Amino acid sequence: MQNNLTTGSVFRGVVSFSLPYLLSYFLQTLYGMADLFIIGQFEGVASTTAVSIGSQVMHMLTVMLVGLAMGATVSIAQATGGGDKKRTASAIGNTVTLFMLLSFALTTLLLALRGGIVSLMSTPDEAVQGTLAYLTICFIGIPFITAYNIIASIFRGLGDSKSPMYFIAVACVVNIALDYYFMGTLHLGPAGAALGTTLSQAVSVLISLAVIVKRRLISVRRADFCPQRAVMGKLLQIGVPVALQDGFIQVSFVIITIIANRRGLTDAAAVGIVEKIIGFLFLIPSSMLSTVSALGAQNIGAGKPERARLTLRYAAMIACSFGIAVVILIQFVAEPLVGLFTPDAAVAIAGGQYLRGYIWDSFFAGVQFSFSGYFCACGKSGISFLHNSLSILLVRVPGAYLASKYFPQTLLPMGLANAAGSLFSIFVCVIAYAILTRREKRAQEATQMALPQLFSIGEMAKIFHLSVSSLRHYEALGLVTPEYVDPSTNYRYYSVRQFEPLNTIRYLRAMDMPLTEIADFLQNRDVETIEEKLRAQKAAVVQKQEELRRIERKLDARLSQLHEVRHAPLGEITLISSPALRLFWMEAALTAPDYSALELSTSRLAAAQAEALVFLGKVGFSVSQEHLNEGSFGQYDGEFLVLDEADRFAGDVIELPASLCARVRFRGHHAESPAQYRRLMDFIREEGYAAAGFSREIAVIDYGFTADAEKFVTEITVPLAKGIKKVPAYEGRGS
Repeated sequence: MQNNLTTGSVFRGVVSFSLPYLLSYFLQTLYGMADLFIIGQFEGVASTTAVSIGSQVMHMLTVMLVGLAMGATVSIAQATGGGDKKRTASAIGNTVTLFMLLSFALTTLLLALRGGIVSLMSTPDEAVQGTLAYLTICFIGIPFITAYNIIASIFRGLGDSKSPMYFIAVACVVNIALDYYFMGTLHLGPAGAALGTTLSQAVSVLISLAVIVKRRLISVRRADFCPQRAVMGKLLQIGVPVALQDGFIQVSFVIITIIANRRGLTDAAAVGIVEKIIGFLFLIPSSMLSTVSALGAQNIGAGKPERARLTLRYAAMIACSFGIAVVILIQFVAEPLVGLFTPDAAVAIAGGQYLRGYIWDSFFAGVQFSFSGYFCACGKSGISFLHNSLSILLVRVPGAYLASKYFPQTLLPMGLANAAGSLFSIFVCVIAYAILTRREKRAQEATQMALPQLFSIGEMAKIFHLSVSSLRHYEALGLVTPEYVDPSTNYRYYSVRQFEPLNTIRYLRAMDMPLTEIADFLQNRDVETIEEKLRAQKAAVVQKQEELRRIERKLDARLSQLHEVRHAPLGEITLISSPALRLFWMEAALTAPDYSALELSTSRLAAAQAEALVFLGKVGFSVSQEHLNEGSFGQYDGEFLVLDEADRFAGDVIELPASLCARVRFRGHHAESPAQYRRLMDFIREEGYAAAGFSREIAVIDYGFTADAEKFVTEITVPLAKGIKKVPAYEGRGS
């Protein structure tokens, strides 16, 4: 599930990550828009206003949760970029623990305060009951809202923005269907809109959890869920400023909504509808924040800050291009667009005025969102909090108040106040970025003056043909320590002093020496130590060579056997000189075995052996000497395993001397053996011999090599001793 975003084209990475996130955000925004659109088809202005105000409160809560989860996204992304799986798992586990506790606390608190919230919003009297019903149901569903956004942030931190898109897509379809049912069929009004939203979020969470469990996409241990001060601290250090920043932005929207509500029901409905439209139009600018955060954090974690800065530039460029296009378009379609959400002409006209001014924010906000994402990726989310807070306090809210006071007949200036706030944020961001860049440059220059030539972790990995994760692993084991670690960015730098230990590691790893042994040598470096370790490694290599030669002999023997069987005539009985053999023999009374019985017998032999390889062509069955000479072939008396010279076996081993044998090879399986035994014993008696020991029956070609039963080949060998002179064939008792 993890996607490496630290290599390849930066622009392609920005586009490929942002598009699924864009669609996810679109679908999530569609929740609120669908509620407004559908209730506008079945209810009046009062219900529309109730859903508008209620959804604005929920949107504020949601964006704050998403902002807090930014700490998880950045922490997970930095750990993923650095190849640190342990730190990734800890960040995931602590994120789940933190947000689950938070969700239940929020549910309890907000349910108790819902009445005060409705009053604080200056909700028109006609919409109070509907707003209360909407918020009550949505507050109960906060754990589901939280769970989805946690899951989404974890996936994005891992570099996967597609999975959250699929989860929310299903939920969005469910929400629309439930909205029509609850509001259109059951006429539940704002309560129906809240039910549809809450239940669809629950569906999204259940689907995502089912996929995670089934596919084992996220690997965490129980210990990872235990709160860790360092992990929690980083999550909150990054997430809290972003959450507060987003909260202040939403507070500004709420204040503007309150200002609009005091202008009357028409302006209140107009502002509420436009806020939903803006939420939709801000999809691309908003997606840039998460994109820059995730991609920038992974590259910073991988020691590639230049790619993080390039991500910022591409994101800002994409946001600006979109902003220019949408500003021009909205100037021509503002009123008709607002009119899609209400049949009231006055609301459509007022909303069109507000939208024409507000839309300029889509251009400026995209740039400041990109900067905010970069600051978060660097672990400097406090800067994002600063510029947004100053924008709200100094420009956005005062501007909206003054516009409402001095321009009571139009909402256009109130819309422009939002754009002015984002423009101010850009000004602060540029200054902060310049200061941050200058400080980093000075720190690097100072470091370079005090230290030898430094190489980033990415450059070092490239020089030694290693991965960044390998270098981090070496550091964790104490093999190679960076020359310098930037305390502000956590970037790792190496000097030529690390070349020698890395070359030593490469040299010793080429000889297959374990890292633990290498670590011991590097800590206790002397001639005697390395000589001892090299001798030990040589012994290990010699042993492996012996094992390989042993395997080679087995392969040669097996290949020779197969070649002989495939090219020798079948059904012909011949006298052969059998070499001396080592066998492990087990007494067993068996009828002609089928494939399952053969496998069971093989398993019995394997369980009894120590190191000998048990496979087809070495396992066989035997008929005793007594039964052979009596002509009784109806059952086997034992099973055996042929041992190679080098096989070490735990158990009694039979040593068979070289001997004269009669052998027959036939096409067929063990079930067809009795007839071949009869032919073979007839031949033996005719030649003046008798069986001098138990038979050795082996399936040379069987199920282990082919599923075609017509290609099976079985071999029977019987050791011989001089018997009576040639006599007529006898009737054996076997069948």
